[in-house]
Amino acid sequence: MALGKRLINTGAAAAAACTTDSTDPFGDLNGVALYSLDYDASDASGSYDGTPTDVTFGVGGQINYGARFNGSSSKIITGLDLTSFNSASLSVWIYWEGGDFNPIFGGNNTVGGTTTINRFTTAIANSGGRLDYISKRGDFFRSSNMSLFNTNTWNHIVITDDFTSSSTASKVYVNGTQDTNFARVATSYGGAANTNLYIGQGRTNNNGQAYLTGSLDQVRIFNRVLSTDNNGVDEIATLYAEQACVYTATTTDNDYPTTNLAYYKLDNSAEDEKGSYDGTESNIEYRFGRYGQAAKFPALASSYIDTGITSLGSDFSLSFWFNPDYIDGSSGYRAPLGKYYSGSGDAELLLTFNDNGTVATYVYYGGGVSSNVSSVHPNTVSNGNWYHYCITWENGVQLKTYLNNVAATTTTSQTKNTNTVPLYIGALDNRAAGYSTFNSYAWSGFIDQVRLFSSALTSSQVTELYNEKSEVDTSNFKAVLYEGAASYVSNVGFQPDLLWVKGRTFASNNRLFDSVRGASAGSLKANGTDAEATASGQRIASFEANGFIAPSEAGDINQSGQDFVAWNWKGGGDAVNIGVNSITGSTPSIASDVSANTAAGFSIVTMNNASVSTVGHGLSQAPELIIWKSLTSNANYWQVLAQAANGGNGHLGRLALQRTDAFLTVSSVWNNTQPTSTVFTLGVSCTGSGVAYCWHSVAGYSKIGAYAGNSSTNKITLDFAPSWVMIKLYDVAGGNWFIYDNKRNPTNPADLQLEADTSAIDTDHGTVYELNFLSDGFELQGAGGAVNFSGRNYLYMAFK
Repeated sequence: MALGKRLINTGAAAAAACTTDSTDPFGDLNGVALYSLDYDASDASGSYDGTPTDVTFGVGGQINYGARFNGSSSKIITGLDLTSFNSASLSVWIYWEGGDFNPIFGGNNTVGGTTTINRFTTAIANSGGRLDYISKRGDFFRSSNMSLFNTNTWNHIVITDDFTSSSTASKVYVNGTQDTNFARVATSYGGAANTNLYIGQGRTNNNGQAYLTGSLDQVRIFNRVLSTDNNGVDEIATLYAEQACVYTATTTDNDYPTTNLAYYKLDNSAEDEKGSYDGTESNIEYRFGRYGQAAKFPALASSYIDTGITSLGSDFSLSFWFNPDYIDGSSGYRAPLGKYYSGSGDAELLLTFNDNGTVATYVYYGGGVSSNVSSVHPNTVSNGNWYHYCITWENGVQLKTYLNNVAATTTTSQTKNTNTVPLYIGALDNRAAGYSTFNSYAWSGFIDQVRLFSSALTSSQVTELYNEKSEVDTSNFKAVLYEGAASYVSNVGFQPDLLWVKGRTFASNNRLFDSVRGASAGSLKANGTDAEATASGQRIASFEANGFIAPSEAGDINQSGQDFVAWNWKGGGDAVNIGVNSITGSTPSIASDVSANTAAGFSIVTMNNASVSTVGHGLSQAPELIIWKSLTSNANYWQVLAQAANGGNGHLGRLALQRTDAFLTVSSVWNNTQPTSTVFTLGVSCTGSGVAYCWHSVAGYSKIGAYAGNSSTNKITLDFAPSWVMIKLYDVAGGNWFIYDNKRNPTNPADLQLEADTSAIDTDHGTVYELNFLSDGFELQGAGGAVNFSGRNYLYMAFK
């Protein structure tokens, strides 16, 4: 089911009568398929799961998430034969990015060896936004409205095709209204019958292929003509008004639907939510998944998670979601999880997900590796879609497996073996006779939402797991790791408004992007004074619902074979304008565009300053840290107002983000004026177009402050567990802006540092620079001059 098409409520009861995720919203059994496109190309009915090629899921949609089509190779093959229908209606949301003949629907059938347009092809043609459609009878319909659609916005389309009418009456509705300019312009236009509907690809009338450039959401297929008045129901308006359903989240429940032994969300971490069996990960990435983020395994023997769980108990159950990319019809297999055999003793559990799409589970008994109870599921899987798999073992009774809630049962009187081999995710220890290499059947693809139980689940409990509901990611800050090459960095979990990227394994610049300037404005270099940069390797393509898209090109953002970290802050979304004198009769003195997350104490502000000016920042209290940069000048420093510096009088001078300078007393930057709850002041050193990033401390989430070094263990107490800390020596020169985070340093001591003011790689500067992340703050471990030297004073910035 398309469970992602749901706005999740973590407390309220489920809303009644929501049909957004139902294949048959009008309850007459004529709804055939629903492709919500939230996380894959599956059909909500389970009957017509699509096969996606080069489609990017997890981007912004009209109703939750959508799917991005690249204009050159993206498509979804549905397997739907509309020619068998009585009549048909096609409903879809489209975010069109321009261009001629962009097929929303199409096909790949031929007629007598030719490649004419297939029937049911629906395409936005001409840069003016005209719609073309080829009916089942082969008649050509076209709208004479040359501006039917607007680019770069969501439009809803319904096409109806009455197969029973001799006049082949077809209609189109755009954003709930019928387009009366849509009419037949040619009869018997030809084209293949099209017994397999494609989404995003279609043939052109000049013997070629065309692909959609844009995004789609909520694709519905009906086996009849929809109407604006079906017994008083305006079905077109109903579809146009669809909104996400509201459900109560279950992924926040560590013991859903009954007591869990271990629970791995795999949201950028191999931590056990139960706190007992934190996994040790090796060579995996995290990306957008079935529920939040998921673990991505690259089919390498070195890629796995060791859970440390050596005992499953006599009865057990395993539940997880998987998305394969290895199906090629061959005879090999992959192991998504395993607790098999290390070369001696007894085998216990083996999962073989075969390259031909079959899935099987083996539970061993009788000692050794010879005897097992097996369950080969009758259903198969394909690349690119998410599947739920659950194993339940009741000792001496039965092995039962479920694939997408369809059960396969093997009865047995056997008692299973036990061993001390760890349970692996993405791997198995198969060093049995004839196998000398650990994990020679490494998993290839994604795994998400792994739950382990010390009991045999009932069928109703498995159904509950199959229908799990995801929570909304409420983070305001997140550090994520990624490897170069993949263009969509989708493991952020929200759309960042401030993005800071740094290469970890090669010398690279610190690159900052923000949503107020927009992705097309390019990056600012923290370790230099450069103006905005949009050249290759210095840019991103877009901010997205779960992260950002970065072209794979040599440079600072996305290089193949290199490792990166991205620090992400959530602002307030679309910017609002704070006009001149709109706060008081005299403030602010210049206008600003502001994206403010007041709950998180963070805002992004752009302005054009001519002299000394007051600027609205959009926060509910005075910012304690402001980082300002000119957008056009290569000469202007990164000007930093740190109120905690200079004995609490940071507005009387500045620090420079791109330098190791000490605090400099100067009036020309902030005009010796402390920020207020509504405005901050720019001096004559901050003229021209600029951007300011503003923060204040928020209880339980962030803290901006100062401390004195002591050349020993030095605990900075906070009211939260920080995940990111930046430190700057401010009373003497020579201190870099050191950055620590718990993704690059998942265990204490945190010994890898990056520097905002240099291009240096992730570096261990020695034990005197180590830091421990604590549940109530952080603790410096030694006498590193840039972080904790006795008699010196330091600024810090910390986020949960």
